[in-house]
Amino acid sequence: MVYTPFVLSGSCSSCEPLVWSQSFLTPLGGSFVSTDLVKAPDIRFLSSQFRKEQALREKAATQRAVRAEEESENLAGELTILEDEANEWNEKSSNVQEQINMVRITISEA
Repeated sequence: MVYTPFVLSGSCSSCEPLVWSQSFLTPLGGSFVSTDLVKAPDIRFLSSQFRKEQALREKAATQRAVRAEEESENLAGELTILEDEANEWNEKSSNVQEQINMVRITISEA
């Protein structure tokens, strides 16, 4: 706002200070009516839309969490299977190693 200490002739009552407000000369303390046709958004629509979108975001987050939990359970099951198979191979390997040692002993005794 820029204060103007004088009144331009013919614009307002005499000796009334004017103020530049949004590119218009307006009397100080007087009301200013904007000619700008920009419309304010409907807050009610925005808040209801936000609530709907928030509910969708929460639902999607819940679904992602459920899928992650299911995937975690699947991976844990697969890990258990792999551990069991590894244990079986270790047992077989031990048995083979024992047989090799027995053959070596037999050969060395012969």
